[in-house]
Amino acid sequence: MVVVWTNYKQIREVNIFALVLVVQSLPFLSAVAMAAIEGSRFNEFAYWRSVEAKVAETLPRPTAVAESEISNQKSAIGGQ
Repeated sequence: MVVVWTNYKQIREVNIFALVLVVQSLPFLSAVAMAAIEGSRFNEFAYWRSVEAKVAETLPRPTAVAESEISNQKSAIGGQ
């Protein structure tokens, strides 16, 4: 950004050089992001399982599957 800010004469090559510097810094910035994520709860298996369970609860199920589960529950509870 300093390269762009100090480009008072608006030389195109300097702007291209600044863009190239940004592109070349992306692997280093992604390494920092990965290190930050590694120490957080997003890296835990249990967190993603709980998210999966919450999403599965909110999604609508097909009616055939829902009806078969209800009939299985009734037969297990009351023997109907």
